Amino acid sequence: LLTLDDWAASFKTALGRSWSFYRAAAMQQEAPDYKAAVELCGKAEIEAPRSKPASLCSKMRAGIEMPALELSASFAPPPGAKTLRVNARNLPVVHFRAYKTTPQELSSIGRHGEETWGRVKYLQQEAVRSFLGRNPDLEWRQKIDYPAPYQYRDQEVASPAFKKGLYVVIASGDSGFEDGSSLLKAVTLNITDILL
Repeated sequence: LLTLDDWAASFKTALGRSWSFYRAAAMQQEAPDYKAAVELCGKAEIEAPRSKPASLCSKMRAGIEMPALELSASFAPPPGAKTLRVNARNLPVVHFRAYKTTPQELSSIGRHGEETWGRVKYLQQEAVRSFLGRNPDLEWRQKIDYPAPYQYRDQEVASPAFKKGLYVVIASGDSGFEDGSSLLKAVTLNITDILL
């Protein structure tokens, strides 16, 4: 980073320095050293505000700083230990709510008339909204331990004990669980003694 920083600072014009900071930031993003990329982008934006490299750096920095969240689940016997995983970025804590449900209930939610297993396995947005409008059966949070700033982290979720049955589990980047403003991901979770 010191070499790239010194190289970028050696240009005589503000626009030249801004372009060099942007190129150095792009190299750090590919490395990946996201923290260094964000720092270099900040310098590019300061050197020549409203310039092309400053604009490119602003977009790069926004992409690196943007929170991300994915949620996955696997079948498990009760109490459902080691069934949920998150892949997150820039979220210090992920919040969870679990709602007990049935295949029949999931199949009945939504606009489409067909009642298939796909509607149980792949949640529709209408189903997620429906569950957000009720009280959860379980609620908890998980701290995410990142290896470095702005890095992604794939992590097993420590969850409370589940009873046998089907659940909708919703993860949120904040405690509000607001449809349309919170970063939300949802999965179905089957806690069963029958594993194929």
